[in-house]
Amino acid sequence: MSADIGASARLVPDEAIAATATVPTGSNTLELVRSFYIPTDDPSYTRLLNWSWTYDSAMTAAAFVVSGYASEAEQLLDQLTALQHTDGSIEIAFDVADGTTEPVFRSGTIASMGLAASLYDQVFHTSRYLQMEERAAGYLLSLQGTNGLVRGGPDVTWYSTQHNLLAYSFLSLLGNELAFDGDRSASTPYYTSSAKIAAAIQSLLLVHSGSTAYFIEGVGDSVQSLDAD
Repeated sequence: MSADIGASARLVPDEAIAATATVPTGSNTLELVRSFYIPTDDPSYTRLLNWSWTYDSAMTAAAFVVSGYASEAEQLLDQLTALQHTDGSIEIAFDVADGTTEPVFRSGTIASMGLAASLYDQVFHTSRYLQMEERAAGYLLSLQGTNGLVRGGPDVTWYSTQHNLLAYSFLSLLGNELAFDGDRSASTPYYTSSAKIAAAIQSLLLVHSGSTAYFIEGVGDSVQSLDAD
């Protein structure tokens, strides 16, 4: 499935976010946020109407958490947990109307899900999603290379700046969650791995130019992009 959209498709406006968390009635509906609010006359309307990118649902859940909307965050995180594979992976996108998946696995997607879940647990003082987080972390660590960075996925050799910033944030947050719960021995591997990622980001992905500094897109990719910076 191509991720490109029609010219008039746009992100869901703020006032529509809560409504999109409830998906249309169907035999295999998923309780995820649909990624785009698409006008009915857009050529991509039928093709993309019900698609939800996992990253979008994870970030929406995180926004609900920091806004104090626990039940709304739970709806999304419970569904993501149910969709997660036992090895910790999850597809990058789902059709919320029929359950169809886009069977691509990316470290940034998985890290964003874990990040939102750990944020929920710490804000609301629970371990509701700890097992999901640990599965996600295990999958990410299986992709960590000798250079300290996490590969983009199991089928690629590249290292993305954005993915590694997310992985660093998630693993650090998970370490904090375990440490605050009194399980310092369990937190140590996550702190160690996140420190390796941080060091590699500094040495391989952050460029200093005079008095300024910027991130490049990834290892061997000198493009400067807003989602990396």
